[in-house]
Amino acid sequence: MNSGNANGSDSSAPYQWRAIAEHWGPTMLLMLIAAGLQVLLFFRNLTGPGWTALLWMAFGAQLVGAALIAAAKMPAYRAGRHFTFGQCSIPSPLRGAYRWGWRCFTTGALVCMGLLLSTHG
Repeated sequence: MNSGNANGSDSSAPYQWRAIAEHWGPTMLLMLIAAGLQVLLFFRNLTGPGWTALLWMAFGAQLVGAALIAAAKMPAYRAGRHFTFGQCSIPSPLRGAYRWGWRCFTTGALVCMGLLLSTHG
């Protein structure tokens, strides 16, 4: 007897993830807390040229992201649709650039927020 549905996927997949989360959940939570503390300590102890270099890299990532987003949305802008949100207004070949643009921009913004925690003196 087949335990999957009509398309062949296993319907018990959510239960498998639940079992993994129940077994490894506390360990993964501790690892996430430890990683978060390491990131916090990294930004807290960042000073001097390292801080400046990271600031320029974050700013560059935001500029690259903004350029990718603008390039992907250019066909919508040319069609006169200036206030569109999401990927629906973007042609299929440019959706990858749009997604990468948001990834770069968000990464740069998160690094800039992390730099606010530092003692850049």
